[in-house]
Amino acid sequence: MKTTVTVREYARLTTGNIPNPTLDVAQVSPSAFDWLCETSSRFSKAGAALVQVEGRRWLKLDNYVGALETPCGTRIEILPKHFEQGDCIQQSRALLRRMIQKSLDLPTRKVGATALQRFDAPLTEWVMSSFLEALDHLIKRGLRFDYQRVEEEQRYLRGQLNTARQMRQPPGRQHHFQIRHDVFLPDRAENRLLKTALDIVCKTTQDPGNWRLSHELRSLLLEIPNSRDTTQDFKQWRHDRLMAHYQPVKPWCELIIQQQTPLAIAGEWQGMSLLFPMEKLFERYVAACLRESLPPDATLHTQRSSEYLCTHQGKKVFQLRPAVV
Repeated sequence: MKTTVTVREYARLTTGNIPNPTLDVAQVSPSAFDWLCETSSRFSKAGAALVQVEGRRWLKLDNYVGALETPCGTRIEILPKHFEQGDCIQQSRALLRRMIQKSLDLPTRKVGATALQRFDAPLTEWVMSSFLEALDHLIKRGLRFDYQRVEEEQRYLRGQLNTARQMRQPPGRQHHFQIRHDVFLPDRAENRLLKTALDIVCKTTQDPGNWRLSHELRSLLLEIPNSRDTTQDFKQWRHDRLMAHYQPVKPWCELIIQQQTPLAIAGEWQGMSLLFPMEKLFERYVAACLRESLPPDATLHTQRSSEYLCTHQGKKVFQLRPAVV
């Protein structure tokens, strides 16, 4: 059975009993505790710190926000710490969604009060719900098909005759034709990525509405295979005029497949994990907000390292790297 533990940055987790859990102190299962300790050692080797181990029964989270799913089914939701006192889960979730949406330039949808109340859910469920809505809208507009070259042997002639292979036919099979023809199929890079992301949602969602919609959409994409190389397929994603209606679903598809984590946690455990360093997320959020308020003739740059503090003997020294210029 899957359980959800909601905490915030720098919270402390333990395997012991917590009578009154809060956003700063919570209880996790021993298997989830051990997995977090193992994952933390891999993070430390890469220069990042996911948790700080404090003894055999306690650990402290670092400054990552998002969601993390363990192999035992425990889903840990880490919210930003923007209030010193009080457990404001709804406000923290809304703030985190707003920051991610603004920082990653994700498409927005106008929703009513009922929908906003329904989406007071963990981050992963919000991402999966947004992906399903965009995919449902795309399927209703129509998927893009493409011509695929097929070479096969048939009893009839169709398309082009493959003369070279036909001449090598053994005498007993000369009544069969080696043909080459094009088939109009939905098997293209964009659709393969959407099918792969949809399968992830079907396996990981815990929301009844998301589960129902994901399986309905899955039945409509049965003839589309999964992506064998997601990196290459994302490079082949087209952005021309005929593919304009695919653009709203692409950011959500990237979030689900690539899963923004400092390390590839999903490589060993096929869970749904979305982790963001809070300082980098906040920096991108501020830059995105400032970029919207700039006059048309102004340009904003982030992490620009072209300026220096001073000049000494004709050489520039003390290179600066301001967050926003």
